[in-house]
Amino acid sequence: MKTEDLLEFVNRDRTGLHKAKREAVSAMTAAERLAKVEGLRQHMLTIHPDWPTPEMREADLESHIRVSELLRQFHEAR
Repeated sequence: MKTEDLLEFVNRDRTGLHKAKREAVSAMTAAERLAKVEGLRQHMLTIHPDWPTPEMREADLESHIRVSELLRQFHEAR
């Protein structure tokens, strides 16, 4: 594989792709979205049966707490 080919791939315009993804997800029902998420969860479990580990869960919770605090601070500053 050539370096210029990789750079072309990395730098390509993905605007249309992002728009199509938003439209596709917007057209899904809640049940369809949940089914999609469950499919992704099942896939992860086939790759990493111990996923998510307790450490991953802790890091995820800490991240949510930080985001929540930042949103609270933003709201109070308005």
